[in-house]
Amino acid sequence: MCDNRNDKVNSRVIPSYNPVAALLDLTSWGCIMRSRLTRYFVCALTTLALLSFGTASPSKNKEKKPLVSITKIPHSGPGAPTPTEAIGGSVKGIESNKLKDLRIVVYALARDTWYVQPTVAHPLTSIDDHDGTWETETHLGTRYAALLVKASYQAQATTDAIPNLDDDVLAVARVDGK
Repeated sequence: MCDNRNDKVNSRVIPSYNPVAALLDLTSWGCIMRSRLTRYFVCALTTLALLSFGTASPSKNKEKKPLVSITKIPHSGPGAPTPTEAIGGSVKGIESNKLKDLRIVVYALARDTWYVQPTVAHPLTSIDDHDGTWETETHLGTRYAALLVKASYQAQATTDAIPNLDDDVLAVARVDGK
């Protein structure tokens, strides 16, 4: 039952009932909530419970952000039809069964213009679905870019700027020639 008796200590009113014992008696919930200390206690527990839901670890169903890297870097050159060199790298953060639906588009920078590689007729490079590696030939340039794209992506033959990330361009890597 609710004990409405109060003790006076230094002109302050202090409830004289035991909140723990009162919590065990569910019929006195209204009396419990009248206690300032109990209200603070309930408020603190509620806040902690809400915060724990907000800081839970992310869902395992979320995919990691895809990453493309260029690890085999060609030499720097003026951008002539010959010579060509190998360029290659890897893709991370994508499940291997989804790699078959993705490709790499390589661009080489020469005289302020990015040129698709190895040729306009064959701009898409396959990705090995076992280890995520890729490799193709490129004409020399001063810089190189690799785009991780959907297989349906239509690469431009030349561009003044490398495309930004969007629904079709999932990741971009850039490196200077050696």
